[in-house]
Amino acid sequence: MKLLTPASYQTKLRKSEANAPQYSVWSLSLSPADEAGTGVSNCPGSTPGCEIACVGNKNVGMAQVYDSIMESRRQKTIYFQERPEEFCRQFLPEIRWQHGIALRSNLQMLVRLNAFSDCVFESKKYQIPQQTPDVLYYDYTALLGRLGKTPSNYHLTGSYKGPQHNLVATLKALESGYNIAVCFYEDGPFGAGSALKQRLPESYRFPGDSRAWRVFDGDASDLRAFDPGPTRAGNGRICGLRLKGSLKARSAAIDDGFAVLVE
Repeated sequence: MKLLTPASYQTKLRKSEANAPQYSVWSLSLSPADEAGTGVSNCPGSTPGCEIACVGNKNVGMAQVYDSIMESRRQKTIYFQERPEEFCRQFLPEIRWQHGIALRSNLQMLVRLNAFSDCVFESKKYQIPQQTPDVLYYDYTALLGRLGKTPSNYHLTGSYKGPQHNLVATLKALESGYNIAVCFYEDGPFGAGSALKQRLPESYRFPGDSRAWRVFDGDASDLRAFDPGPTRAGNGRICGLRLKGSLKARSAAIDDGFAVLVE
């Protein structure tokens, strides 16, 4: 069982790599939250709203058609959770091998360690970025305390989960210059096939906060490591993402406060 997945296997990564041919893009596709049914979550900061809206669950994309996709993620998750040292002994050589191929083609290797999960790969238990300093890593994380504490080759974008979940931490992160991903939606029948037609606001004010935080289009590319940095005032920006998934999933994400209405 190979652990690394090429960009061509995932719609958004494939699009990002096609628009940036100087990069070789890969990911690790573990099951989101406890989708694997092990009793241990791969997303310790997840909420009901983000779990049902996650593009890595069984109700989104080709995973609805091919059971083998979810089974592959499940097997990788079991391997990762039950035999972490053995997992790393396989994973690191895979990364180094692909990095060598990229170098010979004059490409920079990019790896999204958490395609659908939120595992702390920079921790002492794994130290994946530390052991491969010439590879550039990037991820989203709901664990906002990680921001600014990862190795220089590991770029993180925070994830807003809704006012009842991590609003205070989100505002603190933005004030400190870190970008935060926010899921937006428009009223209307924007199912999976038309999700990208939804508008994004130019700026957004969080509940109870008077400041207008600038928004950029995070759906234009998945390569978060190259997003705009802090504003002149030193503030972070909002990485705007459009709510995707079925109409049922949309409704649940909206009700939970995970998705924010574009007025």
